[in-house]
Amino acid sequence: SGNRVFLTSAKQHTIMIAEDITKAPTVWAGKTNQAGLVNEIRLQSQFRAPSYVTLDQSQGVLYVSYSENHVIRLIRQEDSEKVKTLAGSGGNPGSRDGALLAARFKNPEGIALDRTGRVWVVDSGNHTIRRLNVAANTVETVAGKVGVAGNTDGQGAAARFSSPQGIAVETEGLAEQLERELLGNPPPPISMIVADSGNNVLRRVWED
Repeated sequence: SGNRVFLTSAKQHTIMIAEDITKAPTVWAGKTNQAGLVNEIRLQSQFRAPSYVTLDQSQGVLYVSYSENHVIRLIRQEDSEKVKTLAGSGGNPGSRDGALLAARFKNPEGIALDRTGRVWVVDSGNHTIRRLNVAANTVETVAGKVGVAGNTDGQGAAARFSSPQGIAVETEGLAEQLERELLGNPPPPISMIVADSGNNVLRRVWED
């Protein structure tokens, strides 16, 4: 938030923070060179090769995808708050939708927050795109078919990806936003850009 930058250090098993892009990052969560899955206050918690992060500035929450333990974790910025496993079950890969802690992932990688507060996750090992609704306590598969790699456009399970890695929200340009608001039109559908690494392409996924 502000000028701060959050980073993952897979080799050191930590989450890093740089207070300014000109400053060297320091450990913000986890124990340097101590791999594990421990939910404690930030500097007493443990991670194993964390993958990607996304920040919810309004809530002061950092979401972390955690590919080697197949979970999504949540870190609040208050020093006294414990790290929390938000979705998935540590050490149990799979693919299951439903309640957050009953869900299963397989090597989740890219993670991004949309304007409604839902968390999108690239479930790389399953070749799918997943979405977490934290308020409703649910995980759903948005696109792709579990365990089936490919390069096919289509709706929902008809689409195919191959070991996708990154994901980002596609934002509306300021000029487009101002024109839309002047006309009284609603916001466009949420769309995400996915780095479909196995296919060496970028894909667009719209909300259903």
